Amino acid sequence: MAPDDKLDFVSQADLKLVRDQVDQLQVIITEPRRPWYLEPSNLWSFLAVVVSLISFIISTNQGDQKELREKREEFRGVLDKLVLLSEEKSKRRRIGEAVGFIELNQGLYRSSADTLARELGDRVLHAEHIILGDEFAKDSQENKRAVQYFSQALQTARNPIERSRALVRLAYVQGLPPFRKVNEMRRHYADALAAVSGESDDLKFEAGQVLIDWALDEKRLRHMDEFWSKATLARRSFLEMSPDDPNRDNGLNQVMAVERKARDEQGQRSPLSDPPSLWAPRPFSLWPSRPRLLDDGIQHRGRLGLSPSTGAGSVQP
Repeated sequence: MAPDDKLDFVSQADLKLVRDQVDQLQVIITEPRRPWYLEPSNLWSFLAVVVSLISFIISTNQGDQKELREKREEFRGVLDKLVLLSEEKSKRRRIGEAVGFIELNQGLYRSSADTLARELGDRVLHAEHIILGDEFAKDSQENKRAVQYFSQALQTARNPIERSRALVRLAYVQGLPPFRKVNEMRRHYADALAAVSGESDDLKFEAGQVLIDWALDEKRLRHMDEFWSKATLARRSFLEMSPDDPNRDNGLNQVMAVERKARDEQGQRSPLSDPPSLWAPRPFSLWPSRPRLLDDGIQHRGRLGLSPSTGAGSVQP
């Protein structure tokens, strides 16, 4: 082959290669370009990031839920211990034993429960607010904290009876130092009665219990006329219940017990301590049309006792 022919052959091959490459570039330029997020490599990278983010959120949430469960279990354990310490303290006082060590433990557990309740926030239940409020109400220097917990219990009440019980506790604390707000105390009691107004035996029994609490607070403040008035209304509330309801007799027995103790302490005679014929039920209003001035009875609030294991409220005659 001559040198010129070889040169011509190479030149023809190079030209064909260049021509093919130009054609490919034209095809690439003329065909529509896909968005970057539709490119296979970019799409898989994006999906990997999303999966990693979801996995992180799930693991973090599971960790938070576990921490919350542990904190609630710790909170319930502290509340159970507080209830048990209160029961032990009452038993020792009845037999004349010292309770200083128990009171020290109560202060420590109360402080721990208060801290946990703040951390749990709106996850604290109505009954738990009641327990904490009761604990702080036992310490005259912590009555303001008790009011806060009873106010929170009022906000978390799920039915009229829970609302009434929270209002009764608020009324009780308002009559204690440093408040001594008699009008405020009576206003809360009037609201508690209004909360349980109704024709059912359960509501009438609860209204009678509210009136007993009210009467005891009036006696503690030495307002004996108010005491006898509220005790009378409590008896009438119980008498309006069905005779078949066992709580009817329990309520009447409670009224007689508080009246008997008042007579023993004050040397007074109940207006209704005469023959039972005077106890006949008659129409009446559980709350006066116009409440009078409002400013003891923490023992009676034991009827609103809370189970150490569940914290659920139950009426205990």
